[in-house]
Amino acid sequence: MSITQSQNIPLNDPDMELLHLAQKGNRKAFDDIVKKYQDRIFNVILRMIGNYEVALDLTQETFLKAYKNISGFREQSLFFKIGRASCRE
Repeated sequence: MSITQSQNIPLNDPDMELLHLAQKGNRKAFDDIVKKYQDRIFNVILRMIGNYEVALDLTQETFLKAYKNISGFREQSLFFKIGRASCRE
């Protein structure tokens, strides 16, 4: 799967429900989102950075930023945008 393909994965209804629950403060819902998307986010970051350890750190940073800003999310693609931005910092 290319980076572009992985960034355009639409949220299905269960994912939208998890996102809405996480936005209401449901920590388990956010944990479920992390479990589902962490490998994809990590792989995108690893391809951009090329360093395994740095990619691990940036993946964690991506989800920390996402958690802090979850109220403004409308779709999962924002996780990828945050990940890419973390790579540029």
